[in-house]
Amino acid sequence: MQAILIEQNVIEWENEKIKVNGEKKIKEMDAILKHKQELKKIDLEQKKLTLMTKDFKERATDVQLYRVTKQTQEIIQGKHTKRDEEDKKRLE
Repeated sequence: MQAILIEQNVIEWENEKIKVNGEKKIKEMDAILKHKQELKKIDLEQKKLTLMTKDFKERATDVQLYRVTKQTQEIIQGKHTKRDEEDKKRLE
């Protein structure tokens, strides 16, 4: 077996370089992780807004295709509340 003698300060200096590089890499990995999380949030928000838009369009289509009857017109005009009050008075 052969051995090489290296001064302790050289080993400590190399170890310090390794620690600095490791800390730098950890900071970079944390930044990458944060960016990925933000991208996922943005992607989910975009999907949510897309689905909401689709839902609103479908609701608008449903309203446009809804057949309006006399009863529906009365409800829209608020006449049904007057009838309800009249019915309550009659029942009393």
